[in-house]
Amino acid sequence: MYSDDGHSFSHKHGDLARIKFTCMREPGGSMRVTIAPQQGKFKPWWQSYKIEVYGWKPSQHTATAARNYTLKAAGTAWTLTVPAEPAGETVQLR
Repeated sequence: MYSDDGHSFSHKHGDLARIKFTCMREPGGSMRVTIAPQQGKFKPWWQSYKIEVYGWKPSQHTATAARNYTLKAAGTAWTLTVPAEPAGETVQLR
């Protein structure tokens, strides 16, 4: 995910926000979503990330990170919303 002010060239001097997301199925069937630490010093407008997982079924309907979350069914997806922390976070979905 990427954002900057959209007007200037200050992104060339680090005034940007770049966040990398990865998702991996773990042995045993759980899912791990990793939100890498933000690159750059720009403060983006968003305050949270909505994670949606399709084609997977949880066994416990929980997600664990710095705090515990409950997975919610939304059609054919399982969803949760986590705060957008500049330091990043790893979320284990079960």
